[in-house]
Amino acid sequence: MAEARVTDEDLKQVFDLFDTDGTGKLDEEELTFALKSLGYSKVTKADIDEMMGSRDPRLIDFDSFSDMVKGKMVEAGSPQEVKAAFKLFDPEGNGRISLLDLQKVSEVVEGQAAPEAFLREVIKAADEDEDGCLDFREFENAVTKYHKRN
Repeated sequence: MAEARVTDEDLKQVFDLFDTDGTGKLDEEELTFALKSLGYSKVTKADIDEMMGSRDPRLIDFDSFSDMVKGKMVEAGSPQEVKAAFKLFDPEGNGRISLLDLQKVSEVVEGQAAPEAFLREVIKAADEDEDGCLDFREFENAVTKYHKRN
């Protein structure tokens, strides 16, 4: 079976997941986390500044996000990549991504933990059983829900 390619629907799902305030635009922080969730773990502030360009306010809509990612992405979104991403967020291997797990990853990636309210919104958006954590199924569903919908 051929590996799936990242589609506009996949990108829309990631965009919507990190658009925690529902404005239809990502700010610098949301963009950084969205890109890192797609595997761009080494994205820097300089990269974000370059992507944002001279936008004022410093917000990016879905079309611009999609164009940027497609311009940098060769292939992503395969089942193996979803599993690898889950393992990144679940370093203890307990099958669950907690708020603390997200905080730890954001500390490693950013040098400091992302705001707790932001991370709570990320979990809430995908936490189907409302237990405050994401299991692999919830994580996978969040990553693929728009692709399956369309």
